[in-house]
Amino acid sequence: MFAIFALTLVVIAAMGRILVRSDRESGPGQIQEIPPYALPKWDVLLTETWTRTKDVLTIVTPLLIGGSVVLALLQHIGADRIINAALLPVTSWWMGLPVVLGVPILFGVLRKELSLLMIYQALGTFDVGALLDWIQIMTLLLFLTFYIPCISTFAVMLKTIGRRDALVSVTLSVGVALLVSGIVRLLLEGTRLFTA
Repeated sequence: MFAIFALTLVVIAAMGRILVRSDRESGPGQIQEIPPYALPKWDVLLTETWTRTKDVLTIVTPLLIGGSVVLALLQHIGADRIINAALLPVTSWWMGLPVVLGVPILFGVLRKELSLLMIYQALGTFDVGALLDWIQIMTLLLFLTFYIPCISTFAVMLKTIGRRDALVSVTLSVGVALLVSGIVRLLLEGTRLFTA
């Protein structure tokens, strides 16, 4: 786990440096005036709270419910086998994971916080260590760490930063997730071969 956190920090720092160099506009810095402390007024407090949380109720919640319905329907009609077969090059060939993890990885976009539960369901057991070795678990965790947060976050990104920047962010996130998890998997498997 420490290695995953350490690698996450390294990747975030590297991507930050790359993105800062590609950004044409320089920001105003981090200096901000702090207003004098005062007890908040209830009407201002309620208005500000609604402004900051309405996206959760109006965008995020419907997408999570809709995503759950779509996932259940796909499993009911057997489309999960087709999706797993289509994602075979990514899941099995590149990341070295069982083919049945294609659907949980793909639809983790709909319900990111429940992607591990979908993995348990796909594997048919809560004992993941019995079916995946430590390299596969590390690869899966790295991929899920860098993968896009969820479709509801993407919807909020569309609203706040625009379509172009949101798509660039998602593409970059998926690309980094695939690159980091695949390279780490290959390095760990190479290390295992040389130490065996």
